[in-house]
Amino acid sequence: MKKISILILIIAIISLSIITLYAQNNNENENSPIGKVSFIKGVCYVKHEGNNKYKSLDIDNPIFTSDTVKTTEDSRVDIVLTDGSTVSVMDNSEITINQSMLQKDRFTNLGILYGTLRLFVKKLSSGAFNINTLLVTAGVRGTEFTMSARDDGSVLVDVKEGVVEVENNTSKSSLHKGDIEMYTITGEKKRLKGRIDYKKWRNEAIQKIKQNPEFYLNRMFEMEKKIIERLKLAHSKLDEYRQSWVTFLKRVKFLERRHMYEREKRLIKQQIKRTRRGLLFIIQTRRQLTAIRSIMVISYRIEKNIGIKAKKVPTIIKIRREYARISYIIDRLRQTEQTLRKVLYYLNVKYHRLNKRSEEV
Repeated sequence: MKKISILILIIAIISLSIITLYAQNNNENENSPIGKVSFIKGVCYVKHEGNNKYKSLDIDNPIFTSDTVKTTEDSRVDIVLTDGSTVSVMDNSEITINQSMLQKDRFTNLGILYGTLRLFVKKLSSGAFNINTLLVTAGVRGTEFTMSARDDGSVLVDVKEGVVEVENNTSKSSLHKGDIEMYTITGEKKRLKGRIDYKKWRNEAIQKIKQNPEFYLNRMFEMEKKIIERLKLAHSKLDEYRQSWVTFLKRVKFLERRHMYEREKRLIKQQIKRTRRGLLFIIQTRRQLTAIRSIMVISYRIEKNIGIKAKKVPTIIKIRREYARISYIIDRLRQTEQTLRKVLYYLNVKYHRLNKRSEEV
């Protein structure tokens, strides 16, 4: 518990320090859509970050970073991202969409909480495009494939074109056109063949869970505890990063007062690199955050679909108690990322202004 408190404090100090320095933020480049709805069937919903309520989606509705998109039975929504990639969210699914721009590099992260996605990813020249689930992360640079996650935690990757790099906690593998691989919560990996009926495959999980719900819930609880430990261990990196900001704030003010623009410019250039590293660190934690959210959502689905009462299942209570303990950290990480994106923009503006001033002199 002490380590969690330290992590919260570090994240808060980073955010406050940055906001103090660049309070003139005019929200330029923020709240820009990262895609829009191109097709819709049935009833689909979106929830924006900071809003607990879902609202109905319609054609041409914008999609923003950190949105959660949800589909109901016999529904589907297609989203075209700004890079030209298409994400088809199939029926009875829930996903999160995050995207960050670090200068010319675009980092796109889709999180499947449960359900099925069909993806047509444009070939990337830089950056990364990852799909995160409870068990694995799939990385692509340009391909067509389907990825599905069901209520027992299993994940299916079906490659239609190109190459998909799949990584879990123990191994990495490359899947090529025609490869279909299933990953299970017990660590087992299976190669499948033929045409996959995703609805049938997902419904099979409900029947398996009914036979022994505590087995799957216990597995998820063990995974949750390991993820939380990894988040705790991140506090040392964040503490080091916080110290770099404290030093930067003092030095940049000193140089500004003395009109030492060349040295200030070099200092800001160094801080731009540190800010990029900080953003990349937070982007990489999304895999852990997606897994935590997926465990939470799946536990609710198990309670609902299997017809059990949470009060009678100790593991469900444990899962939700652990989530409540770290939900504040999750929110602070998201807020810190937003702040860092703003600051990176203004650091670059400041650097170019100083560069122009040096040329004029």
